Amino acid sequence: MSRAQEHRSFNEVVGLILLGVGTLLFLALISYDPRQVPDRFPLSTTASAASNVAANFVGPLGAIVACCFYFLLGAASYLVAVTMLGYGGAKLLRPELQMRRHVWAIVAFIVSGACILQLQSWFLQDWPMLMNTRGANQWRAGGWFGYWIGHGLFETPMGTIGALLLLLCVYSVSLIFMTDIHPILLARRLAQLPGKWQQALERRRLAMADDRGRLEIAERRLARETERLERK
Repeated sequence: MSRAQEHRSFNEVVGLILLGVGTLLFLALISYDPRQVPDRFPLSTTASAASNVAANFVGPLGAIVACCFYFLLGAASYLVAVTMLGYGGAKLLRPELQMRRHVWAIVAFIVSGACILQLQSWFLQDWPMLMNTRGANQWRAGGWFGYWIGHGLFETPMGTIGALLLLLCVYSVSLIFMTDIHPILLARRLAQLPGKWQQALERRRLAMADDRGRLEIAERRLARETERLERK
């Protein structure tokens, strides 16, 4: 096996691992119940694991992992699962993708998301009651990182509005670097879609039309071009 093939195989294995771990994490998060966590676990908030509670999709280990993620990142834990699934799929489709140069963007994306969830007051206000993780009443939907970074480093010196604006900028910029999708370029391409669809439709009509129909299509096209030049 050549070196290039070995590198491709390695990247495909990495992609499959990310997809698998991301799927397991997502299943553990959506099926989490605080009563699933054994009482001997340090982050447990229940006296003992209830026997009548539906088991976590990933078993007792899944409950413990979900508890840790919810404690550290709150609702932003789902961003970790989504990132794993996204990069896992990208690795399979584009094995040459280098994740190392995106690490800082991934960290900024997840942490800033946790901070935003901590500072906002529009949704997930019942998070502490639902998740019942240790410290949830203090750091709400943002978890430990959201509270100590979002509140401690940003909200305290800048205020809620200023901190949210800055964190939204960090979140947006990190998302752009993670996905390599530039919003201005994307907006331009989206704006060009109606024209491209119209051209494709005209080409199809032109191929199916007789001589008279082709002449009419050419006349309409000429009229549109003349009108466009006159507006300029």
